[in-house]
Amino acid sequence: MPQIRILSREDVRAILTWDDAIRLQGDAFAMLSSGRTLMPVKTLLQTDRPKAHMLFMPALIKDAQGFGVKYVADFHDNLARGLPHLMAAILLMDGETGGPVALLEELGDMRLAAGRRDGTIRAYEGAVQLWKSLPVAANSDGARLYRKLGELCRWGWYNPKTREHIQEGLRLLSDAPDSPDRVKLVIAQASDYYWLRPEAEADYAAAETSAREGFRLAQAIGSAEDMSAALDALAGIYWQTAQFPKMRAVTEERGPIGEGLGYALERLDYLAMLARAHAFLGEFAASAAVSQPAYAEADRRSLHLSLLHISADQAGVHVLWNRWEEAERWCSRYEENERRAGYESPLHRRITSHRAKADAVRGNTEAALEALRAIPDMLSGHPALAWSRPFGQLIPAIVLGGRERCAPLLEEALRLADTPYARLEVQCLALEYAARFQEWRIVDEFGDDTLARARRSEGPLFIARCCRALATHRRALGRLDEADAFVTEGIALFRRLDCPWELGLALRELALLRMAQSRAQEAAGALREALTLFDRNGVRPDAEQISALLQ
Repeated sequence: MPQIRILSREDVRAILTWDDAIRLQGDAFAMLSSGRTLMPVKTLLQTDRPKAHMLFMPALIKDAQGFGVKYVADFHDNLARGLPHLMAAILLMDGETGGPVALLEELGDMRLAAGRRDGTIRAYEGAVQLWKSLPVAANSDGARLYRKLGELCRWGWYNPKTREHIQEGLRLLSDAPDSPDRVKLVIAQASDYYWLRPEAEADYAAAETSAREGFRLAQAIGSAEDMSAALDALAGIYWQTAQFPKMRAVTEERGPIGEGLGYALERLDYLAMLARAHAFLGEFAASAAVSQPAYAEADRRSLHLSLLHISADQAGVHVLWNRWEEAERWCSRYEENERRAGYESPLHRRITSHRAKADAVRGNTEAALEALRAIPDMLSGHPALAWSRPFGQLIPAIVLGGRERCAPLLEEALRLADTPYARLEVQCLALEYAARFQEWRIVDEFGDDTLARARRSEGPLFIARCCRALATHRRALGRLDEADAFVTEGIALFRRLDCPWELGLALRELALLRMAQSRAQEAAGALREALTLFDRNGVRPDAEQISALLQ
């Protein structure tokens, strides 16, 4: 029996041009009209669920050496899971023996789809079982299927068996060190070592080694696509280990490679990572500039997942930048894109958190509270990102005030944050909580560690917020010289970042420090500047508080 070949849509595209496809379509219609084909009416198999059925379409060419069956599943509920509602495959058989010759996978772009990953993983694992059942099966075909399962990790689809799949794929290719699929598996291994892994299972050093080895191998075989994927893995490692300058550097290195591919999803993925790196480094204008053309391209191509991610990321960037109206525009774009996509994404929680903070800062207390109450009932993401749910609630909750509301959220976020990046985010917010409610035990526990983490990350907003919170702590303890050094550094960073609300809060802290130092005139000057910033930024509650201090 001949070996079955399992062909991906990429394999077909590599050998079949549009001109070929048009010509062959014409040939097929000519053969159909001349009676050279046998094509019975398609068979419909209706499931016991509404809007979920399967179609089987056999056909043959009488004088050809083979025949085939096309299978199509139409499951409309997949849209709610972020999966395509249409999935298909074509099985080709030998005309002499009836044995299978090739399975053409037609899985759409499911590995890039949003939401639940179960359908895609089941499809690939089912193909693996088919491959295993064949009397004669090529190792290269099995390795390709295991590689596809392994690569899902890169796109955020964690599977407990991912590591097992990657290792099995590498074993099958142990005698083919230069195989392109082996290169892809090495790069997939890099992502698997860290992405969506609990800290106890993550190995960042091994991930970096694997990504660099994958890049070297990709260079050796001249695969620009794999070089781009390896640099993407490296950028992700530096993101999760909070090494933001390295994250930006490898992403900028990836840029020309990705641009040369002419592959829209790869380009958009690169631009999204670059926008994040700029934001972490306080380069908010650069982040926005990168995202605008990315959004336009995704919109033109109706790439809904990309549109959702860009909208959510940029809403967050503009909240960090204290551009509340622009943040609201991105939130509205996100909601419109979610309607167009036809499903709700876990990203919706982030949008609600951003809106709640913007409303709280501007004094829209009822709207902020309503959003805050809605977050716990929203669609959750992967368990490894569970820390982001209480974190997203805590951000606006601190602005709104209320120790009873904030304390349990902080406790949960601290418990769940177990990666370097997550700990940086949560501990920095914990210091803001400590400064707001004078919970100095938090500063005693990890204040110095958090500032050290922020400095190592070289993220100026993280450093500035730590400095402002530590200045409040030192002032409360009467260590005024230390408070002065911290608040001065924080103000300088906030000015550089051009974050008017954050700067106003730091100036208010400076004014309180100057009052403690009996320097009333300087305190009044700091308060007047803070009031101007708050008024221009539409921040009513803080403006009213400053006005009261000036009276």
